[in-house]
Amino acid sequence: MEHYEDAHARALAAGAARRKQMSMERLSVPSMPAVSSDTSGVFGLFVKPPVQEGEEAAPYTRTFMVSNALPAELHPLLEIAANLWWRWHPDAAALFKRIDPGLWFQLEENPHALLDQVKPGRLMDLAMDKEYVADVTRLHREMIESTESQDPRIAYFCMEFGLAGFLKLYSGGLGILAGDHLKAASDLNLPLCAVGLAYHDGYFHQIIDRDGRQEDLGDTNDFESPPFEPVMVGRYAPLRITVPLPTGPVQMRAWKLQVGRVPLYLLDTNVPENRPEDRAITNRLYGGDSAHRLRQEMILGLGGYQLLNELDISPDVFHMNEGHSAFLLIARAAHLIQRHGLRSQEAFEYIRNTTVFTTHTPVPAGHDHFPEEMVRPYLTRFEHVLRMDWPRLMALGHTPDDAQNKFGTTALAVRNAGRINGVSAKHGEVAREMFLQFYPEFDSPDDVPCTSITNGVHVSTWLAPRWQRLMEREMGHDWRAHIEDPDRWQWLREHDPAEIWSIHRELRTGYVEWLKDHLTETWTRRREDLSLLRDILSRLDEDQLFIGFARRFAPYKRADLLLSEPERLAKLLNSNPGATIIYAGKAHPADGYGQALLQRVYQATKHPDLAGRVIFVEGYSIDEARRMVAGCDVWLNTPTRPLEASGTSGMKAAMNGCLNLSVDDGWWLEGYQEDNGWVIDLPATSMHDPSAYDRAVTMALLEGEILPMYMDRNDEGVPVAWVDRMKASMASIIPKFSSRRMVTDYADNFYEPAMQDAIALRESNYRPLFALADLAEAIRAHWSEIAMESVRFGGLSSDELTVGTIVSAEVSLHHPGLDARDLDVEAIVTFGSRLPDLSARLVIPFETEGDEDRSTWQGAFTVQSSGGHELRFRVRPKERSPLRPAALGMHIQKWL
Repeated sequence: MEHYEDAHARALAAGAARRKQMSMERLSVPSMPAVSSDTSGVFGLFVKPPVQEGEEAAPYTRTFMVSNALPAELHPLLEIAANLWWRWHPDAAALFKRIDPGLWFQLEENPHALLDQVKPGRLMDLAMDKEYVADVTRLHREMIESTESQDPRIAYFCMEFGLAGFLKLYSGGLGILAGDHLKAASDLNLPLCAVGLAYHDGYFHQIIDRDGRQEDLGDTNDFESPPFEPVMVGRYAPLRITVPLPTGPVQMRAWKLQVGRVPLYLLDTNVPENRPEDRAITNRLYGGDSAHRLRQEMILGLGGYQLLNELDISPDVFHMNEGHSAFLLIARAAHLIQRHGLRSQEAFEYIRNTTVFTTHTPVPAGHDHFPEEMVRPYLTRFEHVLRMDWPRLMALGHTPDDAQNKFGTTALAVRNAGRINGVSAKHGEVAREMFLQFYPEFDSPDDVPCTSITNGVHVSTWLAPRWQRLMEREMGHDWRAHIEDPDRWQWLREHDPAEIWSIHRELRTGYVEWLKDHLTETWTRRREDLSLLRDILSRLDEDQLFIGFARRFAPYKRADLLLSEPERLAKLLNSNPGATIIYAGKAHPADGYGQALLQRVYQATKHPDLAGRVIFVEGYSIDEARRMVAGCDVWLNTPTRPLEASGTSGMKAAMNGCLNLSVDDGWWLEGYQEDNGWVIDLPATSMHDPSAYDRAVTMALLEGEILPMYMDRNDEGVPVAWVDRMKASMASIIPKFSSRRMVTDYADNFYEPAMQDAIALRESNYRPLFALADLAEAIRAHWSEIAMESVRFGGLSSDELTVGTIVSAEVSLHHPGLDARDLDVEAIVTFGSRLPDLSARLVIPFETEGDEDRSTWQGAFTVQSSGGHELRFRVRPKERSPLRPAALGMHIQKWL
């Protein structure tokens, strides 16, 4: 082993020499007559086809690729580049940047493209640089130690993944969040794999024309090049799987991206065996009409599950990040019925126990619905397998409030996932309101089985490397392993404000330089007025306040909120030294309103009083976002409430010391503190024009507090009060809103319990499922017979009580055909001036003693507030581990 590296290098050199010799042989034109009919050049021979009379002979042309020969000392760079681990380890990313910084940025930080296109002489120079080679060796060893993986027990399905700027597999926040989820899972050594689709055209690259119209250019992925790796059967045969669709079987290959410890598998229908329309299924993210979208989601759900089976990956838990992959549930049910002999109800009950569903969409219109006539040809083949007639199968995706009776993937997910969450505390409330329609027995959203796990962002990806060096110096080399511990971040609040400001200024300076180059490039391409460009660039003063606004251009985001008062805005922005608002983001190609909004913002950049003070930066991407959150001073967020499910760009900004100025919605309701940013809060009373109110509050904060605080400097030029807020922002936001905390929450609350349920069921040969199915039938048969025979109260001798009174109750219940152990009785106390508003209530569980048909239940509560109260009793199926009827489709209750 001590000579391994030398032997490996010699083997590489010998192989390179052989390839070079073969290339020279293939390039030579034979001087002797051809003796082979081969015209492909495979054996180095070429026979020109005969020329017909009157035709001109075509010249001989041969195309070929030449790759850089990497010196042996630098060969570990190939392994580092093959695993996206380097993307969130700044020292590893710096290895590639040091090779050629200009080319690195030009190639969107693609390490394989860099190694292939850099001048060979530069590689030879680096191979002789002992310090550089030592860094390569050290980081290669660190990567190997940090990426040892386990057999996956959790499968994470998502329509998009944002992992690096050069990988065009995402459109926006959902994909970026999914990418951060995988990185955090790798950091935490979770046994997780992921499944998505291989989009050849990605989403789109944005350019803006002179009138502010968005043009959508193709942005392709080259799956034949690293870091994409074909999934193989054995050593030589690419894996093929087939999914039957109504138009015929569709074949797929699969590609793999290694994300630290986590493998991400991507399904690709663009194979020669498929018809053109089938090859196009995975052509573009969110492209095409509803029929195309349905085919994509079928491939993701059905094909993704089949892929895992082909790879002998048998996860205990499946996590659906949004409803796009919900057809996975039907594939799993069919497999359980066919392979394990379960009945349909038992299969779906097992699935509910082992499925996580995360919803990100706060409005019903944002969820996918497909007409019955469109979805039936795809699902009718499952009628026999699932032993369901078509009405029952269609009912799996029925949304009660949908008058058109379409099949909804969110409805399918809600009915068949036992663990459901929104992505912020507020969004959890909104989701419970939205999903209440699925539980007709419930009259309060609080009873809907949907919790919340607030989103987080991957700190090592989004925190600028300059800040990370400070963290390592102050917290030690292992600081990333303790990100979620708030106590470890309190040092920041006391840290030298001069150093904090110096780092921020350094990042701002770098961003301004990049911004000037970018504006010059795009301005020149559009052939705009160069004198206006010079004026704009001259007004980009590093002393002014930079306000960032970067997100999807959807109407509810209200990007133009401040532009509705251009005179007042111009006065603020043009004060000395003033401020600049920097806009960035894409509008969906099919969203005419969003594109009109973007055009309005762009046109404001040409307004005589706003030019140079309002800037639009085209081509928004991961790399641009990383520069922007580190280079701005204030992050503006003004969506219409309550449509911001979470929002994560503000988290990224806050972690870099960029202060949030946001409406009270999404994650900021949990993140805001009086010392870490500003909130645009709406009063409790309803507003006739919320936009006018929010605009007025935002402008007042900017004029009266934010800009003056930013300009208040000490003798060293440091805005101490401002820096105190920066430090409070970083110290409070980093531990609470990291993806490490988020994924830990998923692991503790969802993954681990679901894995335990899966193991318990398998080890018992699924027997609890059979018992539960029988219980479910008994409950449904006898539920209407449950009756309260009597109730006795203590402490409630009159209708007038005082605060602090203890009220007790004893309920006698008759429940023929059901055991008391299978029931729960609760007292519901609602209170306040708006009875029967159930938003203010207490739920008091009762204890019981009883036999099979009758039981007595007792409980008590303390009256804690004055005003009107109402007391009622209800009975529900009991929740028992590992199988919980209330989480397994038996979402029923009865008022007694």
